[in-house]
Amino acid sequence: EVRSVSAVGPGWQADVTARVRVRGVVSELVVPVSVQRDAGRLVAVGAFDVDQTALGLQPFSTAGGALRVAESMRIRFRIVARPASG
Repeated sequence: EVRSVSAVGPGWQADVTARVRVRGVVSELVVPVSVQRDAGRLVAVGAFDVDQTALGLQPFSTAGGALRVAESMRIRFRIVARPASG
């Protein structure tokens, strides 16, 4: 679950504080987000790095640690919002 808590800065390039809940662990992250508005829609684009342990996750490992997934993850997103049709 991801929820926006606040946004600081210009509307086109805000720093958004997001509250992230993964497996019951809640973390807050500040994410730079580029926002475009046009033709009745809003598009938010951004990327950020986060460590799996910061989200309460254990990085995958097998074969006695010979095969491991990196601790750090890069998350990229593009969210398109349109008014609800009613």
